[in-house]
Formats: sequence, structure tokens, C-alpha cells
Amino acid sequence: MDEPGSFHHVITRAVDGKKIFAEESDQRDFIKRLSKLVSEDCLGIHAWVLMSNHAHLLVEVGRTTLSRTMQRLLSGFAMSYNRREKRKGHLFQARFRSILIDKDSYFLELIRYIHLNPLRAGIVSDFSDLARYSPSGHSHIIGIENYPWQSTDLIRETFESSVSGIDWRRKYLEFLGDNPIACNKEYEHGSLLLSKNGIVKYDNNIDDSNERFKTRILGSKSFAKQFCRSRTENRCRLSRNRSVQHDMIENLISVIATKTGVTEKKLRGNSSVRRITSARKIAGRLLVNSIGLSQADAARYLGISPGNISRYIKEDKSYLELVIDMEISKPDS
Repeated sequence: MDEPGSFHHVITRAVDGKKIFAEESDQRDFIKRLSKLVSEDCLGIHAWVLMSNHAHLLVEVGRTTLSRTMQRLLSGFAMSYNRREKRKGHLFQARFRSILIDKDSYFLELIRYIHLNPLRAGIVSDFSDLARYSPSGHSHIIGIENYPWQSTDLIRETFESSVSGIDWRRKYLEFLGDNPIACNKEYEHGSLLLSKNGIVKYDNNIDDSNERFKTRILGSKSFAKQFCRSRTENRCRLSRNRSVQHDMIENLISVIATKTGVTEKKLRGNSSVRRITSARKIAGRLLVNSIGLSQADAARYLGISPGNISRYIKEDKSYLELVIDMEISKPDS
């Protein structure tokens, strides 16, 4: 779902409503990490806002998968935050939420929705205060803050082409003011869910707590069907190129062996030694999240049950796993 060039509304929340972005130093740390990911062409950022205990991002996927990019962002920030606060444990609620969006229909709507969050939440009282809310892409668009890594090209092109002779920022502000308080649940949950039962319309009665089997989509049913066709084609191309996937797996296992001292034979055995089990968990998660194997294929490769792979994926990623993932993600020299 996160092929290069696709657009997503990403939401990540702190555990127990913890106010992880209340301090400017924490905001700067998160923003610096976003900037680095953009500079490395991992993603583009078109809209964003940091609230006290959560963040909204409108991202365009770059050269690495969204899962891998968000893992770097959130794991790095969490480790840094925990060091500063002398704390341990989870910082973010489970996995981030990602909604694939139909850019042609929802790009501007998501920009308005994301940038008006502080106003809807009562953090600022009016548009003047919103302009001075610095941890937000809105302040960059109107020229109050300077975040050179944030993309404004698509926004500018849209409003420049709509009315000639009028400053595009003025049209942007008018657009924001058209419907400043509206809160559409579809923007945070998606309008459609792609699950084992096919494409279903999202409603409040659906239990969407199990994220593993669902792709959230904000768009029409025809857009969702096109996404399904594209995903099937990608899987076919991958299945025809098993040698590339085999090389990726060998590279992953080689890096794991180097970093942990656990050989492939031990990884694929049934040893319950903690060091080997920890390495096997890292291998299982990366085989699925970074290499793209199904949980069943990853389980067969490691000689364990699919249920074990499912449990591994739900567990917290370790710092060592982050290092290994970054190592295998290095572009070819």
C-alpha cells in the first residue's frame, strides 16, 4: 500500500495521552528527524501538525517503505525522549495509523483538516493565533516559520491555477476559513477498509482494532479497486523475481549474524536460548516488514509457526533491530 508516490494520512499517538510534544525541545527533536528523512528522499511532507500528545502527517512515500520510514522516525524519537526524561517503556500507542488517500479528491481536504487541528482542539482561539502555532506546516505555508524540507509545490500549483492574479497564500487561507471546525471521522479512519472480506465501507460499528488485516483507504470504491489491482500486479512481479528476494533474505541474515553472532542454522532451529530467540524475533519481523514476505512464508523460512510470527510483529522493535533495518536499507553504492 505504500509504493513510491502514494499519499497517506499518518497519525501517531502517545501512550496514555502523554504530552510528548508539550516542550519546544521535544518538538524540535521530532522536526529535525522529519527533516532528515525528507533530505534522504524517504518521504515528502505536504502538511503536518504536532499536538501535545499526537501528530498528524500528510506524507508522500519516497524511496523506502512507509513502515520502515516511520519505524526510524518513531523509534529514534522514542529513544531520545526516554533518555531525556529518564524513562523506559513504550512511548507511542501500538503501530501508527496510516490511511491511503486518493490525492485527486482529498489532498486539499486533508491539508485543511490537519492544519486546523489546533483550532478545533481549542489550543488556539482564532486564525491569528493559528498562524503563530509554530509546530505546524500552516505556519510555514504563510511564511511565519521556515521549514525548508516541507513541500508546498502542490498546494501552490493548485491555488495559483484556480484564480490568476491573486496570491496563492490568500486563496489557501480562504479555503481554510470555508469550513474551519468540521471534523470528518473518515479523515482519521478512512472511508473504506480492505480486509479478508474484500472492500467494505467503514462505519462506527466496525471493530477496526485489528490493524494487521486491513488497509484503510480514503477515496472512492473505484480508487480502492485500482489499488487492489496495482497491489496484485506488484506481487506478481515479485513472484517472478525470486532471485532478488532470495538475495535480500541472504543479506538480511548475514547482517543479523554479524550483529548478533547467531548463525542462520541457529535462527532456523528451535533453540530457546534468549539471545537466539531475540535474534529470531528480529529476523521474523524484518522478513515481513522489510523484505515483504508473508507471515506464512517467514514462518516456513524460520521453521516456526505463523502464530509465532504474528506475536513477534506485535512486540516492540529493539534498537538493534533499527540498526539492522538501516543497514539492509542502504542504497547500492
